[in-house]
Amino acid sequence: MRPSICLLSILFMMSFSTASNPSSASTGVTNGKIAFASDRDGDMEIYTIDADGSNLQQLTFNSGLDMEPNWSPDGTRIIFRSDRDNNDIDLFIMNADGSNQRNIPNQGTSDWEPDWSPTGDRIAFGSIRNGKADLFIMNVDGTNVVNVTHSESGTFRQPTWSPDGQQIAFLSDEGRPSVPAGTEFYDLYTINADGTNRRVLPANAALGNLDWSPDGNLIIYFNNDRLRDQIMGISPNGGQYQRIVNNPNSMSNPSWSPDGQRFVFETTDGNIGVINLDGSGFLNLTNTQNSSTYVRNSDPHWQPVMVVSPTPSSPAATPSPCSSCG
Repeated sequence: MRPSICLLSILFMMSFSTASNPSSASTGVTNGKIAFASDRDGDMEIYTIDADGSNLQQLTFNSGLDMEPNWSPDGTRIIFRSDRDNNDIDLFIMNADGSNQRNIPNQGTSDWEPDWSPTGDRIAFGSIRNGKADLFIMNVDGTNVVNVTHSESGTFRQPTWSPDGQQIAFLSDEGRPSVPAGTEFYDLYTINADGTNRRVLPANAALGNLDWSPDGNLIIYFNNDRLRDQIMGISPNGGQYQRIVNNPNSMSNPSWSPDGQRFVFETTDGNIGVINLDGSGFLNLTNTQNSSTYVRNSDPHWQPVMVVSPTPSSPAATPSPCSSCG
């Protein structure tokens, strides 16, 4: 009986070692395609393009205005705004290839500037559902709508989630001095996702398109610095704002690359460009201004692509000799 007991003991130890050291995988993210809006076919539609300017794909085809694409955190879907069905601005979701486009019910009002939560289950967006321009959060299917800002006056725009999903940065002109008609100047705020702890950051009249860095340490936006639209940044904890990219050309509506090493943005002449954080490596992706008709390309957003790297199992421990085996 002792050899059998010894064999069972060894097998048990081996199985325990295997169970306690399973094969695992580490998940990361890399840069995918860039979604953007363009009126190159006569009205604003959603397109994607590779980060080297190749493989342009049109995803929407209708007579309405399709704009403001925003990728899901796993890079498989895009949410965007459209007025295709009526005079209201609705939010739509589609697959990354443009298939399965569907409307998110909005109670007959207008919604805009959607931003997908890092967990993928909620959307932050602007709306006039309560008669004022507030920011809201809802489930991806349109249920459980919550007003986050409860404005008294002014406009609330450009919600963008922090990478941990705990806060939302946004723009508002509430309480700002009056400015000439047609001029847009906003203060930059952060607020907890439950609507508490709203605070203003000293961003010096932000103009638009907030985006939180992938590591959560910086919020970027653009404003008119030295008579040029420039990418600026500020810590969500406050402090002095700073120019992020030193480039002589105007750059607006920036969006981080998922790996945090590059920006995609709008150029002065209505193209989409990418650039490294140090200002090098500029590339014009769209090159649409060589035609006789002005073409606008706008609202760029970079697709995150999930990368899973398998980690080998730890080697099984060598069973100790059985002292009772004879």
